[in-house]
Amino acid sequence: MKIINKQKGQPFVILNLTDPQLSNREWLDPSYTRPLTETVKRLVEESKPDLITVSGDLAWAAENEAYNKISDFLDSFGIPWAPVLGNHDQRIEDPSIAQTVAEIVSKRPHCVFEAGDPALGVGNYVLRIEEDGQPLHDIILMDTHKNKHVYMPEYDAYDRLGYDDLWPCQMDWYEERIDEAKAAGVKSSSIIMHIPLYNYIEAAAAAFKADVDPCSVPAGDGMQTGCWNEGYESSFGVLHEKICAPDEDDGQFERILKKDHTKVVLVGHDHENSAVIPYRGVILAYALKTGCGCSWNPQSNGGTVLTVESDGTVTVKHCYVDPASLA
Repeated sequence: MKIINKQKGQPFVILNLTDPQLSNREWLDPSYTRPLTETVKRLVEESKPDLITVSGDLAWAAENEAYNKISDFLDSFGIPWAPVLGNHDQRIEDPSIAQTVAEIVSKRPHCVFEAGDPALGVGNYVLRIEEDGQPLHDIILMDTHKNKHVYMPEYDAYDRLGYDDLWPCQMDWYEERIDEAKAAGVKSSSIIMHIPLYNYIEAAAAAFKADVDPCSVPAGDGMQTGCWNEGYESSFGVLHEKICAPDEDDGQFERILKKDHTKVVLVGHDHENSAVIPYRGVILAYALKTGCGCSWNPQSNGGTVLTVESDGTVTVKHCYVDPASLA
């Protein structure tokens, strides 16, 4: 666990980027790199973050030059930065791919990534925010892997069974970390990972009015007044594609709720979803897609800012960047 100090009397600002996902070839093409790099420069300038996080899909698996490029770029700000791996950062048939990504990012002096226990995946670690030497908030970064799969020896291949999830052993690890945080006096925590929990589907169904088609709402319509059911009026963002979560509820969210400490779960993965929904006492948030890698909607380009106050309160907001406004 690494400690990051919060300036006394000032909020701690976390700028989250997600799914930059440029290939080796695209990093050589300014029409791809400029929307990403200029967006991030604008976000850093305006939000003045104490920490930059990346909620997965830094590039494409095995395209190592792209990982070097994104790592060099993020490190150039001189701000601590912490990534988690996404499904495109690894391959189920070759676990060494994820380990290579971990080695690349870890070489940068300002990157605070930790590979963690290999039995849990690659990149399960905790960052602790302290103020005046007092623990305040834990950021728990977790690997959601790639796909659930079964090896079929008769075909010498893996059968894809949908998106993977947090494993039971990871949830054991999470509960141990929360117990330690509580014992140390940490006031609250957030989880940053890539693939959404199954419960994002439940939250969306509960929050959106039945007569509102989420895809009909303009991507840049931040608060979507009139879209939300009673009790969900503080929700914001859009759902412009299917929620690509695991196929079933494996109980992870219930374990998070039972610990009564985590206030925000922040994910990436779905490039055109940006909904932020308070659900059963926890904010289930999509991060705003950063740059034009893979698929994107320019109206939803930007980053997501988490602000941690001295009392442990955490707020979430999207910071939109119009690509047409970039230099």
